[in-house]
Amino acid sequence: MSVPDQEPNSSASSSPRRRGTAVAGTLLGVLGLGFGGAYAYASKLGNPDRFAPGVKIGDLGVGGMTRDEATKKADEWAGEHLQQSIVFTAPASGKKWAFTLADLGGKFDTNKSVNEAFALGKDDNMFEKLYWGNRERDAAFSPSLTVDSKKIDDA
Repeated sequence: MSVPDQEPNSSASSSPRRRGTAVAGTLLGVLGLGFGGAYAYASKLGNPDRFAPGVKIGDLGVGGMTRDEATKKADEWAGEHLQQSIVFTAPASGKKWAFTLADLGGKFDTNKSVNEAFALGKDDNMFEKLYWGNRERDAAFSPSLTVDSKKIDDA
């Protein structure tokens, strides 16, 4: 009994179409693993309980702090700035008046600044997280200052 001759490249598994499909499948698998790894790495970057590196409230660096630590520091910063003296000079007479911001009913809204600064980077997508990583953001948030106009009038 004789066996019919087969050509060496006639098997279905080595057809050009099957090889292309195998290469494409392998390439997609490698890309999927790379994307999955990048996503896992990006999700670990930054700490959701801490401020992004390089963030400031006024001239106070809060990067890496927790929200509670930054709130305490921002309140201390505001208290110090409210006690700084401001000198007003009348242009015609040269008469001077010295007040602190606290004397004028000054108040910094540190809670708003803390919340805005804390939010920086929290909603970054995967590509932004990969770009920023743990790099300094160099972002400053200025607390808004309000004063009591009646106290200014009385001064």
